[in-house]
Amino acid sequence: MFGSVSNTLLLLISSFVLTFAIMPKIISVVKYKRLMDSPNERSSHQQHVPSLGGIAFYIILVLGLYFLNQFDKENVVMSIIPGLLILFIIGLKDDLVVLSPYTKIIAQLVAISFILIHPSFHVLHLHGFLGIGNVSLYFITPLSAFIMLAIVNAYNLIDGIDGLASIVGIVIFSILGALFYLLKMDVFFGICLIMIGSLLAFLRFNLSSKHKIFMGDTGSLLIGFVIATLVVRLFSTSGHALKALPFQMENLPLVIMAILVVPFFDTARVFTIRILNKKRPFTADRNHIHHLLIDS
Repeated sequence: MFGSVSNTLLLLISSFVLTFAIMPKIISVVKYKRLMDSPNERSSHQQHVPSLGGIAFYIILVLGLYFLNQFDKENVVMSIIPGLLILFIIGLKDDLVVLSPYTKIIAQLVAISFILIHPSFHVLHLHGFLGIGNVSLYFITPLSAFIMLAIVNAYNLIDGIDGLASIVGIVIFSILGALFYLLKMDVFFGICLIMIGSLLAFLRFNLSSKHKIFMGDTGSLLIGFVIATLVVRLFSTSGHALKALPFQMENLPLVIMAILVVPFFDTARVFTIRILNKKRPFTADRNHIHHLLIDS
């Protein structure tokens, strides 16, 4: 089994050290090529800051998946990597040349399709949530795609001030990692460890005054996609396996909502305000909670 103390520490520490080592190289290249994030009316920073920290996440995650592939009994790694590549390219291009929200949504749907076509991610039962048992795959697959799309964009939208997305991500992956550890799902437990280590290392640079870097859309889209993938895998877990969790099976959707409450609540609130103001949901503004706290 992967989840031994030695393997756990190896994966966590390795992802931290590698991210810590790669991040200064990315900062140097970005500064040399002048690929900086320029402040605007929505920015919380006043200077030009490198914004391609997500490159390190992609590198470390792919290397980690190579290591985890030997524990992959479901052959899910090969379904995750194409989605990661698509969102990495789209996020990178959006950081360099701003893309329209709809272009990013189309790319996200393509990435999500690689996940949902794999049988391990097929949600076949809601385990009694709202009295619902077995569900039709033709109904639940579009719903799963919508949930993944919502998670990816909700996480992407909270990346507005230093440390917020990183800390929220660390909390989410820590809780999800604990659940996958109890379920003895080694690959997904390992992914959580990789992301925790990378985010902890990134946080040191994100909060730095001299060596600051943002994760950018390259990072936030990638992390949101990973979280969405883990959530759908939890929902697709069989009822027998879910008995290992410290809560009743029908409460799994409520637990997931609690884990994701910060990005979901902020996104729902902002979208509501924009619609009431007769604006498009993806119109940029400073109505996020973190913006309001800074402005006050």
